[in-house]
Amino acid sequence: AQLALRPLRALATRAWVTRNERGVFDLVYDALPRERDFVLRTYPMIGIPLAFLVAGADGSDGSDGEGLRDLLALLLFTPAVYLPVLLAHVPVTSSPEARWLLETAPIGPEAIESAAIKALAVRFVLPLYLVLAGLAVFYAGPFFALRLAAPGLFVTLLSLRLLSPRCVLGLPLSTSADRIEVRHDWTGFLLTLAVVLTLLAITAQRLVTDLPRAAGLVAGLLLLSWVL
Repeated sequence: AQLALRPLRALATRAWVTRNERGVFDLVYDALPRERDFVLRTYPMIGIPLAFLVAGADGSDGSDGEGLRDLLALLLFTPAVYLPVLLAHVPVTSSPEARWLLETAPIGPEAIESAAIKALAVRFVLPLYLVLAGLAVFYAGPFFALRLAAPGLFVTLLSLRLLSPRCVLGLPLSTSADRIEVRHDWTGFLLTLAVVLTLLAITAQRLVTDLPRAAGLVAGLLLLSWVL
């Protein structure tokens, strides 16, 4: 996995990660996937969309494939619904005594948060979307994947940045697993997010019918991300 992601990491560090963010980015990217408690508590999420897709594909009557395409659109636009679980466990570590590395780092909390978000995007979100895009090609063809995978990815990246301040309670890799604080007031928020993303997925599936419209949607999402 590390070898496969090396080009993405190199591109991100060259074009996206700032000099101030580089140290925290590398720390989160390399160390977080090696934390056993983090892996056990978050990696099962990766199987959620795949399980839904397999169930949907097996139950499809194959008449026109519209139901399967709707399911694929949902999977491409809704990973943000389970991002809070990933984000809540960013502070998990088996060596919390090393938190001084970040507490004494000569950068502000905004740079630490931004670097951690970018590391999560490259290490977890992008690989998930590569898998989902491959499945979209397999089940619905390359045109479907081209017009919906990129907008879905940017919706999730935007959601990642919006969710991080709400869900991450502590510095990355700073807290033992038994002391992780998880907010329990997510129910209404996540329900609203799920409804919004579901409506967005179905709308995109119906209206984003060509590549220029897909490019326009991506440009709008990038503009919104920049404004926020």
